[in-house]
Amino acid sequence: QHLVGDLSDTDVVRYLSAASGTFGNPVLSTEVIERIRAGAHGLPLYLHLSLALARDAPQGALEPASFGGSLPELVSTVLANLPSEDRDFARTACLLPRFDPELIAQAAGRLIGAARLFCRRSLVMRDSHPLFPFRIHDAVRSAVAGESAETFGAWAAEDRAARAANLVEALRARHDELRDNPGQRLDVAELVAHLCTAHDLRPPWLLKALTDLPGMAQTAVRLPPPNENTWIGQVSRFFDAWRGKSTRERIAYLSRLLESPLPAEVDRVARRWLGYTYTSVSEYDKALAVFQVLLSKEPESDLCRYQIARNLRALGRYQDLDRHLDRFPIRDHSLNILQRSDLAFDRGEITTAMEGAAYRASHLRAAGNHRVALENDGVALWRAALARKASVSDC
Repeated sequence: QHLVGDLSDTDVVRYLSAASGTFGNPVLSTEVIERIRAGAHGLPLYLHLSLALARDAPQGALEPASFGGSLPELVSTVLANLPSEDRDFARTACLLPRFDPELIAQAAGRLIGAARLFCRRSLVMRDSHPLFPFRIHDAVRSAVAGESAETFGAWAAEDRAARAANLVEALRARHDELRDNPGQRLDVAELVAHLCTAHDLRPPWLLKALTDLPGMAQTAVRLPPPNENTWIGQVSRFFDAWRGKSTRERIAYLSRLLESPLPAEVDRVARRWLGYTYTSVSEYDKALAVFQVLLSKEPESDLCRYQIARNLRALGRYQDLDRHLDRFPIRDHSLNILQRSDLAFDRGEITTAMEGAAYRASHLRAAGNHRVALENDGVALWRAALARKASVSDC
């Protein structure tokens, strides 16, 4: 395949003359061809849509006046000529850079079979994406987004926002189905982030879904640009800590970020990650202070309870650790096992220490939290290596 740029007028006329009366196209009169040529400005998409318009016209009713308008006018006319169900699918699909028939059917509340038939229309293009194999040209999507509410069949802004919210729910269901595939979960989350940007949505589950994925840096590059004025923009500001920054730079960035106004859930996540990063550079006292503040705000959080215990242990403050666990016992079974395995490690009971981390990793992976599962795999592997129970291939 070759990318086709703008065509010359001669090429346009040659193309339309060859298409006339062939491959399901009606015969195009000289006047129709001339009007399409004048409106196309060499844009192949314009020719593609003009032929779609010609094919949908009643037999023998190719009025020259129907051709030659601007690209947005042409898009509106093509959509207006579609059956109402396909028109609904088209406008739903235009909310996304890529899609599959099941997704738009679920969001539109229609049959999957009908959506699959819609995907055979010439308006829909194939995409190489393994999960979402269809798309509509960006120029068409832009024209639909800018439609006047007075255009036949057009949506008001409220209609687009409501359908975008439906798509987010459909994508959440898809995300949950892909429990064992973090790469495709990121593909889904990227589409949700796109919808949040375009329609100022803030699905409460998305932030956790993003931080559950392995590789914060690879997630960061798939998000929209940072923006202080939108929820998803604030989420991107948090993830900006992983865009080309060293660990020390990340600490400084997160510290500055937390001095600015943030949505409550973004603030909590940023503080948590500041604590994690302090722990990663062995500044356990600073990490401890961060998690103590978080626990004061979320006293039921097993995660905060464990992180405080983890840092007290790292500081060798075992009596304080004992008092902390008496007051704030860890109730999550796998997290409690991990905490006990940490203490077993300090006693030299390496096998128990290794098994506890491996158990926590297995539990998290089954729940779809691949990032922390991978971290616990690393802990289990390190402990196994100390016991000479890890091979080079394991590493």
